[in-house]
Amino acid sequence: MDMAAEQRPSTTSDQPPAFSPAPPPDSSRTNIAKILADGRRARATVLAATPVAADYTGRDDPVLRLDLELHAWDEPGPWRVRVVQPVPLSALELVDLGRHLDVAFFTVDRGESVAVDWAASRRDD
Repeated sequence: MDMAAEQRPSTTSDQPPAFSPAPPPDSSRTNIAKILADGRRARATVLAATPVAADYTGRDDPVLRLDLELHAWDEPGPWRVRVVQPVPLSALELVDLGRHLDVAFFTVDRGESVAVDWAASRRDD
């Protein structure tokens, strides 16, 4: 008798086995690019920076959770957001507490529509 057949669970129905579809593609880079291209601009102050994921071989950009306070010229007051996004290795020095970053956003929210513009932030440094 086939050993693999003995280890397979028996099914009482003619239904195919459960299938879990592949996860949706990671669209965060697309969303970040869209926010940077089409969003409004603001200045952010770094309140906290926490590593979420890092490749310790130094080949990939670390992913940080950033707590920021945003100030936009066309909003009545500042607001706080939390974003999780890759930080280019060359921009890690910009995430010190109290540093200022250039960001883009679509609407005042908790961070869902906010993206840090690392290139502009480095130019301002």
